[in-house]
Amino acid sequence: MWKGGVYTTCWLAMPARAQFAAIRAWALIGVFGLFACLGLSMPAKAQVPACEWHLLQEHGGPTLPGGSVEWPVGATIYVRLFPFKVTSISSSNPDVVEIFSLSTVGGDATTHRSGIATITAETSDPACATATLNITVKVTEPPTVGDTTTTVDANSSNNLVNLDIDGYEVQFVEVVSGPSNGSATISASGTGIIYTPDAGFSGLDKITYTATNAAGTSAPATATINVQAATYTVSWSSSGRGEIGSVTFNDDPETAISSPVEVSEGRIISFWDPIPDAGATYRQPSGCGIHPVGSAWYTDPVTADCAVSFIFEEITLSPDALPNASEDTSYDETITAIGGLWDFAFAIVSGALPSGLELHENGTLAGAPTETGDFSFTLEARNERGHSRTKSYTLTVEAAPEIAVGPASLPGGTAGTPYEEVTFTAEGGKAPYSFAMTAGALPEGLSLDASGELYGTPTEAGSFTFTVTAIDANDFTGEREYTLTVDAPEIVVTVPSLPDGRVNMEYEPVRLSASGGSEPYAFNLASGDLPDGMTLAADGTLSGTPAEGGEFAFAVRATDAYGFEGSARATLKVEAENLPVAQNHTLEVMAGTSGTLDLTRGAAGGPFTSAAIATHPASEAGDAWVERENGAYILHFAAAGTFAGTASLTYTLSNADGASEPATVTITVIARPDPSLDPEVIGLMRAQTQTAKRFANTQITNFNRRLEQLHNEGERRNNSIGVNLSLQQPTDNANAYAPNEDTPHDPAVDAIGQVVSSAADSGSASQATPVENLFGDPAFWSGGFVSFGTNDDGAINLDHTLVGVSAGVDYRFTPQLTAGFGVGYGRDVTEAGSNDTESRAEAFSLAAYGSYRPVPGFFLDGLAGYSTMTFDSVRYVTTTGEFATGSRGGDQLFASLSAGYEFRNEGLLISPYGRLSGSHSTLDAFTETGAGMWNLIYGQQTIDTLSGTLGLRFQYAIPMEWGVLTPRGRLEYTHDFEGASRASLGYADLGTLPYTLNVDGFSRDHLTIGLGLDAQLGESWNLGFDYRTAFGTDGDSQDHTFGVKLGVQF
Repeated sequence: MWKGGVYTTCWLAMPARAQFAAIRAWALIGVFGLFACLGLSMPAKAQVPACEWHLLQEHGGPTLPGGSVEWPVGATIYVRLFPFKVTSISSSNPDVVEIFSLSTVGGDATTHRSGIATITAETSDPACATATLNITVKVTEPPTVGDTTTTVDANSSNNLVNLDIDGYEVQFVEVVSGPSNGSATISASGTGIIYTPDAGFSGLDKITYTATNAAGTSAPATATINVQAATYTVSWSSSGRGEIGSVTFNDDPETAISSPVEVSEGRIISFWDPIPDAGATYRQPSGCGIHPVGSAWYTDPVTADCAVSFIFEEITLSPDALPNASEDTSYDETITAIGGLWDFAFAIVSGALPSGLELHENGTLAGAPTETGDFSFTLEARNERGHSRTKSYTLTVEAAPEIAVGPASLPGGTAGTPYEEVTFTAEGGKAPYSFAMTAGALPEGLSLDASGELYGTPTEAGSFTFTVTAIDANDFTGEREYTLTVDAPEIVVTVPSLPDGRVNMEYEPVRLSASGGSEPYAFNLASGDLPDGMTLAADGTLSGTPAEGGEFAFAVRATDAYGFEGSARATLKVEAENLPVAQNHTLEVMAGTSGTLDLTRGAAGGPFTSAAIATHPASEAGDAWVERENGAYILHFAAAGTFAGTASLTYTLSNADGASEPATVTITVIARPDPSLDPEVIGLMRAQTQTAKRFANTQITNFNRRLEQLHNEGERRNNSIGVNLSLQQPTDNANAYAPNEDTPHDPAVDAIGQVVSSAADSGSASQATPVENLFGDPAFWSGGFVSFGTNDDGAINLDHTLVGVSAGVDYRFTPQLTAGFGVGYGRDVTEAGSNDTESRAEAFSLAAYGSYRPVPGFFLDGLAGYSTMTFDSVRYVTTTGEFATGSRGGDQLFASLSAGYEFRNEGLLISPYGRLSGSHSTLDAFTETGAGMWNLIYGQQTIDTLSGTLGLRFQYAIPMEWGVLTPRGRLEYTHDFEGASRASLGYADLGTLPYTLNVDGFSRDHLTIGLGLDAQLGESWNLGFDYRTAFGTDGDSQDHTFGVKLGVQF
């Protein structure tokens, strides 16, 4: 701005690190700072020079010369040209500095990346036409690098790798991961990479690199080097009769290539020979690695310049002449073909071989000619490519001489004695002769050497036939068969006089001797026996301490060094001792019990001083010991409870002279009895099974009695607890029970109403009072009975006493449907047999029941329930008289379904019905205690019952002045479709259940007769008595059930 002819320069006040720049033409560039004006005086009329950029330092004036200023990346630059208006502003490098806003007073720019850019500002004012400023953006971010590809030659070196680096003032590059098939180094500048491939390598190699500047290091990138394979020169030449017909490459079937040829590194060349009448040998040059394969020659992969020379030769046959053959003599000569690289086959193409000779395909001429003379023939050798050569031979076969072998016979010999030497001779052939045994065998110890000498000491006797063959200098042979007889030596055994011995006294040793054979001699018994305790040593010494008396005859054998034998007989007398003689015995005991045996019974040689067990029985069988009792020795044996079978022991008896020979006691241990056959066990199992059935039948009976009462609401209320009956004799008796109920009325209820009415007030009998609604209200009830019964099928007798009670509550939902639920309790005591075997049991039950009456008179009753049971048992142990006790639990499901018809007329009720009932009981496994080894273990037991019942019940209500008297009766026939059960058991100490007991029921068919009497006393009291008897049609069971009922309504 102008101020009295003096320029005023505006300074940009910035923080200490900020940089300031101004142009003399009053351009102002700032970075978020505060402005302050400082004075700079110039003459008012001085001429303004061209626009120039200048640097201004903080707290100072312009600095000249200038022209550049540094800014960080990401800064915003404000460009102002005072006092001139800016007509345009631009950046030479928008990637570094970008102009993003333009106005008449200047422009705004931002820095993007490291680098250098020139900002040019233009104005229309001639005083300042153009102003430029170089902007250097500081390094504030690491450089970036990219993937590249570089192509180099194989076997080259020091190749500069192409790199793609973008960034300001890159300081150096680094190799993160080097090449796999070469080496990489950093160039002298630090920003390049030099690569040298491994010798012979071609293909792709890779280098991972980074670049670094002052701001940091770039992410890595990959430089791929394509190493191109080298090219080599291969040449070839040939000499001789053959030549190379064609050349091919393994990957290019090009043919008829002339030498030399340029070959890429790694290729394989094939040379082919088309000449059929020539073989070839070759000279292997360095680098080509040539080798023959079939009808061609192949090189290894080419890795260097190389030359190959082939030399072709003719095929020749060898030998030039055949050696002479001899008649009837083995002949073996091989003819070979030289030249070529293939196998040859040989054949006679003219002439003939002598009989006995044969030419094999491989060139072997072999056999034994059987005729003499000169034999000419022509032979051809031909290979698989058809190359062939022929050659003529003449073979001379000479006649064989007759060679005689002597002597005519051989003298005999004696085994163990040196043989008189014999030398074989030969004549008729050409000396020298050699000798060999060609058939048969010489006796052991004799040998025949090549000079014809027979020598040695024969070690075996017998007649030996063998053949000796003489071979002359021309390999002609002659032979003679011989028989040589070798006699066995006569060996004499000398036994001196033997003194008598005594039992248990040491015998004075006696030495036996032998002669006539070859020492040393070995002695042993040929037959007979020495007394126990005496031995004959191999050196002939008889010694020991005899343990038995008597006269012992035996034969002694002496065997010389070559196995030849001689023998002599002898007798030895030994005075005996008076030793006891024990007897074998048997003993039988039951498992788990003890038995005794007098070991002296039947024994000889007493008096006895002791008895001892020599070998004990097996430990699992039991324990055995001996005790002296009343002068006798008693064997005690305690059998193990778990063992059954046979065991044994041996024992000895002793007297003053010693101990007897061991005798044997055979012990038979009888297994514990099968508990499934024990009447006490059977009785207990049947008792618990019958109890489980009775528990189910008790609840089924109780709840079905209640279901019968539900068929008539009057009976339902009359047999309930806490039901108030306030009845009045109506005009229509049917309506005295319940509205909308189709069930016929009960005269007993009518009678109750009459009694109550007259007892209360005779004057009010004609007054009608509302009838209580008997539907819907819950009714509580209870019932039960005591049952005494006997089951006796002739084998098992069971006496039981059962108390069974039930209680419940039911609700009449509709005139046709009444349902409820209840609980039950049962307690049973059953005695099995007469030995105090007993089962005590309890059961707690839950049940749901319901009665449906679709039409008057007909009914369908259902019941389902669950019980939990406990059993306590006492079992008499038949074997010992002890008692075993046990406890077990159980669960039970029971159900029944009944259908029938009720005919009611006044006080009479007749109801036929049918019922299907069943139960499923599971008794837990348990183990008895208190009886030791006789305790039993019982497995889990399942009891299923299914019964069908046909019945008829009837009753008649008789009105009385005091109430109603109702006699009633019942008749039922029941058939059990299923009721048997199976129990598994065993002895507790064995822990297994090997026995099975089929727990059968008693009668399957039962007839039940029931009688009862109910007395309704006024409105509140009810007294009843029931008796029922049930008996099996087989006559093996009978039950008596008594019930007394006293009820009161309150």
